[in-house]
Amino acid sequence: MADLNRHKRQTLRHIQEHINRTRHRHGLTLEQTGVMEVYSHATDDFGAYNYTTPRRGVAWVPGTDIRAALDQLSKHRVPRLELIEGLFPPAFHHQLETFGLTVRRHALLTYGIISDCDQQAPLIELAAPTPPRIGTFEAADRHAIATWLRLHQRPTDSATIDQCWANVANGTEVYCLACDDYVIAGGLVVSIDPPMAEVRSLYTADVYRQRGIGSALLRSAVTYAQKRGCTSIFVIPDDANCARLYRRAGFVDLDVVLVYERTLLAEPLINRTAPPGLSAELPKNTALDGAPVNGLELKQTGNNTVSEDTVSETVGASD
Repeated sequence: MADLNRHKRQTLRHIQEHINRTRHRHGLTLEQTGVMEVYSHATDDFGAYNYTTPRRGVAWVPGTDIRAALDQLSKHRVPRLELIEGLFPPAFHHQLETFGLTVRRHALLTYGIISDCDQQAPLIELAAPTPPRIGTFEAADRHAIATWLRLHQRPTDSATIDQCWANVANGTEVYCLACDDYVIAGGLVVSIDPPMAEVRSLYTADVYRQRGIGSALLRSAVTYAQKRGCTSIFVIPDDANCARLYRRAGFVDLDVVLVYERTLLAEPLINRTAPPGLSAELPKNTALDGAPVNGLELKQTGNNTVSEDTVSETVGASD
């Protein structure tokens, strides 16, 4: 932490605040345990919705507070601690190693260089044009939101759909879908909180990978965010393969997000394969993994949105 300049440290704090604030919009409960904040969701076991993190401005956390926060999560969820590495000194991370937690490192990337943050120039590869059969679209009704949730294997109960739709309606989220020859092939979501935005949950169905779907979705996500006044766009990729895709699209390393978990549980607390409210049945007019879309009409309109009966292509999705 001592090696960070003041501007970079402020940028990292703003990113951590953005993460907490935008996730909280999905119905998370916030509780305080000492100097730790504990976020949890009553029905959704998604890891990003159930975690603890140090309170804003804290550079050191007593071990008792960390254990208490993890114990609180362990009542219903896998205990999970999430933080940005650069905001804490090495001695703090050494302390966490003594707790017997497993740790995963995720790159924290920004679209382009943020001034005074000691980043290197982005490595942008010249991509082939996106085939005309591929289009990216913005979810424009609850049915399209349900399609996005099923694609990502997320709960599709009415409360979850209503919460996502409320976030769309108030302009804080954009759910993007991609189609390949009338078949839904991928999606992502953009969390909007000007001047900052986060790209999350980029996913492409297995049979459509290596076809430019992910790149097309990323370009659309950046366009959506910039049109809504966001000048800083960041992403936390799930793994190294995803990180490479983002870097090729112009994202640059800024720092690292560390996720610590307790993995040795007496019994499984979470059913990760069947989250609450998840149905294996797809909504009508929807298809995945190469199946045709029954009755879904694609036609050009003026609002660049996708709804139950109408899909219009978004501008600027060329690869």
